[in-house]
Amino acid sequence: MKLLKFSDHVEHRVSKANQILGQIRRSFTYLDIPLLKQLYTTLVRPHLNIATVWHPRFRRDTDLLESVQHCATRMINGLRKEPYEERLRAGCTDST
Repeated sequence: MKLLKFSDHVEHRVSKANQILGQIRRSFTYLDIPLLKQLYTTLVRPHLNIATVWHPRFRRDTDLLESVQHCATRMINGLRKEPYEERLRAGCTDST
């Protein structure tokens, strides 16, 4: 029997969010900032919000949740090589 841990729940939700990001990447040939923002907030973010009903206790959980946003911001062609902070300032996604 597997022990229920919050970290396991976060890993499952991050995995699901990454799957959805992969579907978005395969379904759209061109993503601009407004389109990505709408897709991210509609399809991906609810899975991450479920994982953060309680404040993540460990830094590892927080880093996992934020890694999804890192991947999402890299999907914009014009901003792919910019540092993460610059992609956030460009308004790619709402912070989670």
